[in-house]
Amino acid sequence: MDKKSNASMICQSLWQHPMESRAALAKRLSIDKATITGEITTLIKRNIVIEMPTSVSAQTGRRPIPLMLNGRSGMVIGLAIQAGSYSVVVVNMNDEVLFSASEKAEINSTNLIQMVHRIFDEITKSPNGPFPQCLGLSIGVGGLVNSIDRSIDFSVPLKYSSKTRIIEPLSKELGIDVLVENNANCCAWLNLLPVNKGPSDFIFLMIEFNQVNVPHKKFGGIGIGLGIVIGGRLYHGAHSYAGEFRSAFCNGEDDFQLSLSRNEMNSIFDDHAVFEHLCDELSRNIALLANSLDVGCIYVGSDCEPQGREFCRTLENAIHAGWPFPVEKRIPISYSAIGAYSVAIGAAREMYMYLFDNEMIPC
Repeated sequence: MDKKSNASMICQSLWQHPMESRAALAKRLSIDKATITGEITTLIKRNIVIEMPTSVSAQTGRRPIPLMLNGRSGMVIGLAIQAGSYSVVVVNMNDEVLFSASEKAEINSTNLIQMVHRIFDEITKSPNGPFPQCLGLSIGVGGLVNSIDRSIDFSVPLKYSSKTRIIEPLSKELGIDVLVENNANCCAWLNLLPVNKGPSDFIFLMIEFNQVNVPHKKFGGIGIGLGIVIGGRLYHGAHSYAGEFRSAFCNGEDDFQLSLSRNEMNSIFDDHAVFEHLCDELSRNIALLANSLDVGCIYVGSDCEPQGREFCRTLENAIHAGWPFPVEKRIPISYSAIGAYSVAIGAAREMYMYLFDNEMIPC
C-alpha cells in the first residue's frame, strides 16, 4: 500500500488519541503545523472532524483547541456469536456505543450467513436509528480463526469442522467490509487503544463458566481463551492459533480444556471444592505463562462475576508462588464482567483499526 494520506493519518490519530490539538497532532505525526491546519480545516468542512470547547482557565493567550472525530460520520457493527445466542453493538467513530442487543438464537454453519444478513438489516433499518453510515462489520466467534485469510478453520459452537471462508459472501451481500476474529482476541482489543493507557504487554483471559450448561455434540465444559498482546500488538502466533488453551494437567483423550471430569465440570456451581480445584489448575497454567512472558497486566473477563473474582484471587497467589527470585515483581490483575458485549465491542474496535490501517475510512 502506498503511504497513507495526511487526512487518513490525522483521522486515525484522533481515533486513538481523541481531544488532541493541532499542535499535538503535528508533533505526533511529524507533519508541519501549516499542513495539519489545512487538512483539519478541510476535515471540519466535511463534518468528519469537530472542534471541542476549551476548558475555562485564568491563563492568558490562546488555548489549544481539542479535536475529535465526528461520531455522526460513520459507525461499525460488532457481533459476538456464542452457543445458543448472539450479542450485537453499534459503535460510532468516537468509540461510543449507540445501540446494543442480545438474543437467543442457534447460529451455526447452516445459517450463519443468513442470520448475519438478518441482524445487519434489522440494525440498519432499525427505528432506533437513523445510524451513521455503516463502514464495516466484525464478528467474534469461538474457535480457530486464521489471522491471515480470516477463515474459520474450526469451531465447535458454529459446527465448522474444516476451513471455511465467510467474509467474501457476507461482504458481497452487505456491501461493506467484514472481519472474523476469535472471541478472546476481540476481548484483547478492549485494552489495546492508547487512550486506555494500559501496559503494552498483557493477557486477556476469557472464562465462560456458563458454557458448562450448554450441550455440545462433542466438546464441552468451561470455555477458556486467551488474547495475548506483545509490544502493543495482538499476537496471533505462527499458525494463527495463539491463545487456544488446554491445561498441562490434561492427560487423557477427553475433550475438555481442564482435567476435571464431565461430572465435576457440571457441578462447579454447586460443589465449592470442585470449583477450587478448577481455580487452582487454571491459575497454575496462567501463572506460568504470565511469569514466563513477564506481562504487565492480566485482564480477566467472565460471565459469572462471583466466580470470576474468586479466580482472580487464586491467580494472584499462583503468580506470586511461581516467582521464586529475590527481585520484586508485580503483575496486576484487573477483572471485568465480560458478557458478550465485551466481545462485540472489541470486534468493533478491531474493525476500526483494520479500516484505518487500510485507509478505508472516508476522509
